[in-house]
Amino acid sequence: FAEPPSAASAPESPPDLLVRPDCPPEYNPFVFEQFHSAFAEGFVPVVVGPTASGKTELTLRLAELFTGETLRIISADAFTVYRGMDIGTAKPSAEIRSRIPHDLIDIIEPTESYTAGRFLRDAEEALDRATARGERPVVVGGSGMYISGLLVGLNEAPAADAALREQQLDRKQLLDRLADSDRTEMSDAPTHRLTRAIEI
Repeated sequence: FAEPPSAASAPESPPDLLVRPDCPPEYNPFVFEQFHSAFAEGFVPVVVGPTASGKTELTLRLAELFTGETLRIISADAFTVYRGMDIGTAKPSAEIRSRIPHDLIDIIEPTESYTAGRFLRDAEEALDRATARGERPVVVGGSGMYISGLLVGLNEAPAADAALREQQLDRKQLLDRLADSDRTEMSDAPTHRLTRAIEI
């Protein structure tokens, strides 16, 4: 927001609060006010944006403004969950994580699979733990499916087919399997999405 809205246009409550990272709160009191309102009404603020857009920096500034409160970041990023995957992910440094606690960062190895369903379970548990400790959780990330799943839930879908995945079918084989289905529009999709389409 460039400036605080008028009283007539201001929302009565922020159930799905989205904050632009390019609006530092020290120059924009409305951002701080929205976070304060969200916390007061029992909502969890959500900060979304692409990689390296300033999401973590904004939350750090807010943590400094909320004196007497402990903010905890619940990361909603599909790549920072992996240990060692630091380049290109804008993963918060150890120094930043010492200033404000983070959850769901460096929790699995790159060889492991991490799904939106698992994120949803992990995030809900992290939110419950933060609330039980009296902390103020803030969801921060750029993975749209993770954010959407947390806000509105995920559709029910079959589990991964281990036998199918062990076959390691190439692109042509996957497309042949899909040829008789209504998923032919996925011809340009990456192989892992083609595999998932067969499973579903």
